[in-house]
Amino acid sequence: MGSHDASADTTAEVVVNTSGKVPYVERARFVSTKPFRMMMVAKVEKFEAATVYRMLDNGKPMIVGSATDMSGSMLGKAGFLKTRNSYGDIVPR
Repeated sequence: MGSHDASADTTAEVVVNTSGKVPYVERARFVSTKPFRMMMVAKVEKFEAATVYRMLDNGKPMIVGSATDMSGSMLGKAGFLKTRNSYGDIVPR
């Protein structure tokens, strides 16, 4: 996250779909375990990011959506950031 290595402050959860011929990651989720600072001006209180994938007809997994929630403060002002992305028009190549 920027210049901050958040790996020591983060847990990961991965769901693997094994129902087809080839296993693939169906969902990956990352959650902060404690607040941390970035570049001395921002403090992240909570961070959560999740990505969902599905297997296409051609046998390749593709991203279908992602979500990120972050709350914290910067320069003394608290706030939050929430993003949602959906990829519905993906076609195999």
